[in-house]
Amino acid sequence: MDDITPTPMQTNRPQLDLYSALAPDVLDPWLDDKFAPCAVRFNELMAAYARWQKATADGVKDEIVAGKCTDFVKQLKGHVSAVEEVRVAIKAPVLAAQRQIDGKGRALTEPLVDAAVVVQGRLGLYLRAKDMEARRLAAEEAARKEAEVQALLDHATETGDQAFVEQAEEVATEAVIALETVTASPAELTRLRASFGTASLRDNWVYDVVDIAKVPAAYLQVNDAVVKAAIRSGVRQIDGLVIRNEPKAAVR
Repeated sequence: MDDITPTPMQTNRPQLDLYSALAPDVLDPWLDDKFAPCAVRFNELMAAYARWQKATADGVKDEIVAGKCTDFVKQLKGHVSAVEEVRVAIKAPVLAAQRQIDGKGRALTEPLVDAAVVVQGRLGLYLRAKDMEARRLAAEEAARKEAEVQALLDHATETGDQAFVEQAEEVATEAVIALETVTASPAELTRLRASFGTASLRDNWVYDVVDIAKVPAAYLQVNDAVVKAAIRSGVRQIDGLVIRNEPKAAVR
């Protein structure tokens, strides 16, 4: 497979200095000017909020005050919407530029990411085959060594020659080494080094549900979205749950 070398960057390129245009010391005063009308109303509302806190320190006591609270909530939320409209209008060209930048970047990254997934997948198949073959050979070697140990011990028993025992001990050590390979981690058996990096198998534990009823409760999670959808549809009783109504004030 041919090596791919980086292509030199082009030198004749369109010039656009986004860093200068969006620098905080340039952008901040410009934003202050754009939000200036909103800031005036913001200060008015926050001053009114401070007065409201003092006036209702002991709580809302009557319908007249409750009505004023309702109107005040509408004013506060109304100005939030007004500020949001200004913010969205200011951000629109920036958001469009961001999407354009992201789109250009994705066009040059997504195919590479997809290619890397395919290449890494085929590499993984090779490494798994390498791992299995190494373990198979090691298991066969361990079995041979164990048989050899037994044969040497049999010879020692038959002949009374201690040399066979010593030789059996050496072969037993080799059998242990072979067994260590059989139980070694995938990374140890598959690690390889290339020009730009290294590759190996690594642990990737996954699970399959075979009987959800037997899964301990500690490993389960309530599907919040499904439960709330059921409650909105009128369900009021679900085994294992207590459904209660906690009304909240709503201003429209």
